Amino acid sequence: MSAWASQHLSLFYEVYGLALFSLGVVALVLPRRAQALSVAPHLRWLAAFGMLLGLAEFVDVERLREPSAWLDWLSVLLIAGAFTALLEFGRRAWNSAVSRPLPALPVYAVLGTVALGVSLWSPDLRLGLEAGIRYLVGVPGALLTGLALIQAWRKALASNMAALQAPWMLVAAVAMLVFGVLIPFITAGHQALPAWLLSDSGFRAITGIPVQLPRAICTLMLAVAFVMVIPKAGLRAEESLRRVVDNLNGFVYRCRNDRDWTVVYMSEGSERLTGYPAEEFLRRGGVNFGALIHPDDQDRVWARVQEGIAERRPYEIGYRIMDRHGTVRWVYEHGQGVFGPRGALRYLEGHVRDDTDRREAEAGMRIKNAAVDSSINAIALAGMD
Repeated sequence: MSAWASQHLSLFYEVYGLALFSLGVVALVLPRRAQALSVAPHLRWLAAFGMLLGLAEFVDVERLREPSAWLDWLSVLLIAGAFTALLEFGRRAWNSAVSRPLPALPVYAVLGTVALGVSLWSPDLRLGLEAGIRYLVGVPGALLTGLALIQAWRKALASNMAALQAPWMLVAAVAMLVFGVLIPFITAGHQALPAWLLSDSGFRAITGIPVQLPRAICTLMLAVAFVMVIPKAGLRAEESLRRVVDNLNGFVYRCRNDRDWTVVYMSEGSERLTGYPAEEFLRRGGVNFGALIHPDDQDRVWARVQEGIAERRPYEIGYRIMDRHGTVRWVYEHGQGVFGPRGALRYLEGHVRDDTDRREAEAGMRIKNAAVDSSINAIALAGMD
């Protein structure tokens, strides 16, 4: 296979470049709020790594076809940016997984200084710089990422997530660790490399395949693993949150600040309280929540909410509503305005719960206390007679 691989080397570079672009796109579009996976918030760094290194591979294709000094330096710059992004992703992923974080300044100061020293020591500045970047930025970044994913895998096993997420976390960890082993092999192009440097041609001579092929496999495995893990983690968290919200006393809402309190989101608990399912409030021409508020309370509710908005503080209101069957029910609402970056009100959100039992209990207690007071007064008057 070695002869065929040498003849079609540019094809392997292109496949590897496309695999990196795929990883970058996957990392870019996946949700970053999957709380069950600690690396999810940092995926933009992995996306930058995939895009930049993928572009570097296509530059290497041109270097194979038409050697050029400016392409050589462009490749080094892209590789430097890609592996710096990978190191930052690995550092952040590691910090999210362990109790002792790695501070950015010492990490970059030490590794950057040593990488610069390697480049200055090398007879060829560009090759020395690429070697320093690969060995002292790329490899640590891949190892940190792999170890962080192993920690995430262990946490998944300990938190009953093994069935859906843990196996794919392990796949991602292994793929990244193997990728880290493959990082040091430098693309030689038409240049002769020093004997001490690992090169793609040396890898090809030993294994019979270009190093880009196992790199592409690792990259695709990593992309598939993240595709399998993160949406499932997000779906699991979303389902858990939905169950919690739906089991609340009352309902959670999001609405516009108008007299109708036009609903844009409402949890399923609304039906138990109002008699109407949430879909009826969301449907155009459906139930108007403002119309359910008791006429005597509508102005007071509006005024209290507007005060909270004006002062940018949460509001709390107790008021009456008329449910689907015409029964008067007391509710207690806690909400607040949500404002955009420029200070404009976007919508209101909060929680409305049933307060009928408490109100009726208080009313009963007041009647009981009034009766006791009346009895005491009557006895006192009788004693005076």
